[in-house]
Amino acid sequence: MYLCPGNLFTNELDATRARAQSCRAVQADGLSQAVLTPVLKPALPPQPEPGSRAQALAPAQPRLRPPASRVALSRERYRAGGERPAAPARATASQVDTGLQRERDRDAVAILQTELARTLAAQQALARAGDTAAAGPELKRLRADELALRRELDRHQR
Repeated sequence: MYLCPGNLFTNELDATRARAQSCRAVQADGLSQAVLTPVLKPALPPQPEPGSRAQALAPAQPRLRPPASRVALSRERYRAGGERPAAPARATASQVDTGLQRERDRDAVAILQTELARTLAAQQALARAGDTAAAGPELKRLRADELALRRELDRHQR
C-alpha cells in the first residue's frame, strides 16, 4: 500500500513507479473499509378498504398526470389561447423564417454599432484626459474591444 501526494492511497503501483511518483509505502493497519448498509424505507400506513367509512374520511390522494412531451404541452397552451406550438423536433437542423432572421440580424448590427460608438467615445475621453500612462491598460482593452466589434460588424455585413 502506498501513500501518494494529494493524500491518495493506492495498491496499484510497483515500487519503482511509486518512487517515481513520490509515493511512500505505508502499512494498511490504520485503514478501514467503509461498509454500506441498506437504508430501510418506512412502512406505508395501511390503506382503508374500498367502500369503508375510513376510506371516505381518508385524505384524497392527488392524481398526477403522466409527464407529457414539450411539444404536447406547447400544443395544450396553444389550444388554450397561449403561444404558438413548437414544431416537432426533426433529425435535421430547424429552419428559421427568412424575415425573422433578417430582423434578428438587423437588431444584432444595431447593438454592435451602439457598442462600437460607446467604445470609441470612451477611447476619446481617455485620450482627452492626457494621462496615457495611467490609462494604458484601459485604453488597450478598449482598442481590443473596438477590433472585436469591427470584426463582428464585418461578419454581419457580408
